[in-house]
Amino acid sequence: MISKVSIPEALAVRAYGNPEDLEIIESVCYTKLAEPYLVEKYEEDTKYWSKHDVTPSWTYFGAHNGMFRQIPASHREECGSYDPRRRPWFVAASSGPKDLVLILDVSGSMSDYGRLSIMKDAAIT
Repeated sequence: MISKVSIPEALAVRAYGNPEDLEIIESVCYTKLAEPYLVEKYEEDTKYWSKHDVTPSWTYFGAHNGMFRQIPASHREECGSYDPRRRPWFVAASSGPKDLVLILDVSGSMSDYGRLSIMKDAAIT
């Protein structure tokens, strides 16, 4: 099983619809590292839902820059027409309040070089 990567048409400015933006290229590379997990998750979902005679649609990842990776790969007639940033699931996940827990190291080594005050300032901002 392989994944499919897509980017919005406005970002596919190089030859053969490739991106020019280095951040998008990097997103494609780092999400490739997640592909084994995405495949495993999709296979687990398929096994679970087959008991109920249902096939899951996809397992996917949408990045803040418009890059989208999907398992299993599927063909689309229109290239570049899908932008995950405009989908309700993306907007809901990337906006609104989030709970955050910070664990701050206050051990003795943090007093060296003003590390403790730097860490506290960073936690506040």
